[in-house]
Amino acid sequence: MMSDNRRSKTVTQGVQRSPNRALLRGVGFGDEDFDKPIVGVANAHSTITPCNIGIGALAARAEAALKAAGAMPQMFGTITISDGISMGTGGMKYSLVSREVIADSIETVCQGQSLDGVLALGGCDKNMPGAMIAIARMNIPAIFVYGGTIKPGHYQGRDLTIMSAFEAVGQYTVHKIDAQELLEIERRACPGAGSCGGMYTANTMSSIFEAMGMSLPYSSTMAAEDEEKAESAAQSAEVLVNAIKKQILPRRILTRQAFENAIAVAMAVGGSTNAVLHLLAIAHAAQVPLTIDDFETMRARAGTVRFEAVGTLCRHRSASGGRHSPSDEDIACARRVAR
Repeated sequence: MMSDNRRSKTVTQGVQRSPNRALLRGVGFGDEDFDKPIVGVANAHSTITPCNIGIGALAARAEAALKAAGAMPQMFGTITISDGISMGTGGMKYSLVSREVIADSIETVCQGQSLDGVLALGGCDKNMPGAMIAIARMNIPAIFVYGGTIKPGHYQGRDLTIMSAFEAVGQYTVHKIDAQELLEIERRACPGAGSCGGMYTANTMSSIFEAMGMSLPYSSTMAAEDEEKAESAAQSAEVLVNAIKKQILPRRILTRQAFENAIAVAMAVGGSTNAVLHLLAIAHAAQVPLTIDDFETMRARAGTVRFEAVGTLCRHRSASGGRHSPSDEDIACARRVAR
């Protein structure tokens, strides 16, 4: 039977690899660890944006779970920029480019270190598709962990998201609110960790990844700061170790049908149009034929489908103009329907 460390044994086995093992001992490997699968933890934690500020804690939970499941985790970082912060500046020229840098950086570490699998964590516009492009391209056992959505802020009895701040600028410009109210909204729109509260790129891609089978069920609906998100990260690690044992590879999951499911979900929830360019890139990496015309075909098909779950999960895109994040009650109701 093939060993679980079929890739990493290249750098851990044999007399000639003694210097390699010496270096690994320096980061915590013991005698018994060189026969275990070595799993990369691609950690997109940063303090650049709320989307990623909570990812470090999730990565730590995943790391501990990987060890408990019999693997040897090796954590490494990757970059991110915030579209929301760079928007309207020359910094946006770097936005889409950063997706490729992220994909390349994850691939570089996993291939350069002969890792047996990778658990990638992300929560922002480009580190999510960037990670999935790398996963599809490498085709080694992998799973994606979403950092989770932000909870709503509150002001004068109404929920706020980052969109509230954008709208407040317009309201102030046409003298519908004063400078003090603009400031109060700014102070409360992003109360903590998590991705922008709406069906923007991050929440759209997390829904898509779950529908495709590359993230655990229900993980896309969890808030970044809730304990269930950390538990999901640990469960993801356990699932990945099993995938390594059984050699369940991403391209077995990222099939044409999976991409059709992803497009249908994006259409049904009214997700970000960025899903188009990201899914095309991921499909290319996975060697799955997909064209922009397929989106129109799926739009026509998905347009005939109505789910109560969509209505409850996507209250942040309802008649209120896209300002509300789903409440705990909304999420619970949607899950009951989904089941």
